[in-house]
Amino acid sequence: MLKVFLILFFILGLCVFSVAGQTKVEKPSADPEFMDQKYWSQIGKPIEGPRGFSLFSRNIHPLSDTLFELWVKVIPNYPDTFNRRNSLPKNLSYYVMFAKVDCDKRLVGVQQISGFDSNGARIELKETSLASSENLTKVKPGSVNEVLFNKICRVLE
Repeated sequence: MLKVFLILFFILGLCVFSVAGQTKVEKPSADPEFMDQKYWSQIGKPIEGPRGFSLFSRNIHPLSDTLFELWVKVIPNYPDTFNRRNSLPKNLSYYVMFAKVDCDKRLVGVQQISGFDSNGARIELKETSLASSENLTKVKPGSVNEVLFNKICRVLE
């Protein structure tokens, strides 16, 4: 009986430790607690102008010295201009994405992205210039991902 208990305890331990290192990414919801501004920190100063935006982060998780995962909220200064430039729905007020930033290789990947209207209702986003795949891609000059990369990685230099 003791042997059976020890074997079961060992198997349970393997299951727990194999799941502990995995990051679970769920779609962001319009849950008031998740979206509450007090849980988000502004990343640097807002980008000015009609193509400008403000970035906010939540739950920055370092995977290594130069690799990070985090939730990012992007709030455009002028949603109409921003949405048109990035092929986003007209009624989008802001979007939230789960991103991975590799400072060493100058890569950013968006694993999840959801848009929201001014009432906080979710807007389903198709592939856009902001998130075309889950793979890490080179940072493009002038993009939201470039600003995110600079704000997260320039601190390390």
